[in-house]
Amino acid sequence: MKIGIDFDGVMNNMLETWVEWLNKKHSTHVQVEDVTEWELAKKYPWLTKAELFEPLNTPEFWDEVTIKHEAPEVVERLLAEGHEIYIITSTHYKILPYKFKRSLFAHFPYLTKENLIVTYNKALIKVDLLLDDGVHNLKNFDGIQVVFDAPYNRDYDCPGYRVATWKEFYVLVSGLARGNILNTPEGVVRQFKAGRGLGKTAWLHKMIEESEHVPCYLVAYSQMEFELFCKSYRERFGKVCHIKMFELGQPLERDARLFVDMPSMLPVKSKAFAAFRNLFIDRGHLIYVADFENTYWHTV
Repeated sequence: MKIGIDFDGVMNNMLETWVEWLNKKHSTHVQVEDVTEWELAKKYPWLTKAELFEPLNTPEFWDEVTIKHEAPEVVERLLAEGHEIYIITSTHYKILPYKFKRSLFAHFPYLTKENLIVTYNKALIKVDLLLDDGVHNLKNFDGIQVVFDAPYNRDYDCPGYRVATWKEFYVLVSGLARGNILNTPEGVVRQFKAGRGLGKTAWLHKMIEESEHVPCYLVAYSQMEFELFCKSYRERFGKVCHIKMFELGQPLERDARLFVDMPSMLPVKSKAFAAFRNLFIDRGHLIYVADFENTYWHTV
C-alpha cells in the first residue's frame, strides 16, 4: 500500500511541547485536552501571531518535541513489509530545516528525502491511505481516511477509521493489506494480533473503556472466563467493567459492540462460532478481536 502519514500530532507530540512553551513564557495554564479546535490561537487570543508561532521558529524547540509511542518501530516495520511510506507535512519553509534535522530524521533515521512531501493540499497526493489528525486534510482526500485521535478532531465522523495509538494503526494497516478487515454497511472487525503476553487483553480493556457510551458484550466460553475478564478489567481501571456476556442467539442493540478474547480457542466449526459470525454479518456490529498472530478465524 502507498501510505501517507502526517508528522505533527501524528508521529510526534508537537502540540504538547508547543503548549508547554507558551504556558511557561506567558504564565498561562492551558492544557492539551482544552484544545478542542484546530486553531490553537483561540486558546491564546491575547497573543500576536508572531508570539504564538515563536516556539516553532526556534531550533531548540524541535529538540524537545517527543515522538509518539511506537511510531518509529511501526513505520520501520511497515517499510520492511513492503509498504510505501510518505511523510506528508504542511510546514512553512523556514521551519523545515529544524523540523527535519532535529526531529524527523533524528528519530526516524531510516527515512530519506524520498519519503518526504511538503504541501498545503494533501488531497492532491495520490496515496492509498492518509493518516492525519487534521480534519481539513482528510475531508477532501479520496483514499482511505484514518484520523489519529485528538481532542480537536473528535467531532469528526470519519468515513474511514479512527486510531488512538500506533499499535492500532499497525493492526489496521495489516488487516487492510491482508483483506482481514471485514466491512459491512455499519460495522468492521478490528483485530490486535500478537503472541502470548504481549498485551492483547489489555488492548481489549482499553477499547471497552473507550466504549462507555454504547452497549458492550464479551464473547466468552464460560461464566468463569467472563468473571475473570471482568476482574482483570477492575484491577486495571479500578471500577466495574460495563460489559455483558454474550449468549448464543441473543438479540443485540443496533449499536452494540462485541469483544472477543483469544478466538483461536473457539472452534470454527462450533455452533457458537457460527452464531457469532452470522450475527456480525446480519447486523453489522463493530467487533474487537484479540487473537494470536497465526490465526485467521474470521476468514473461514
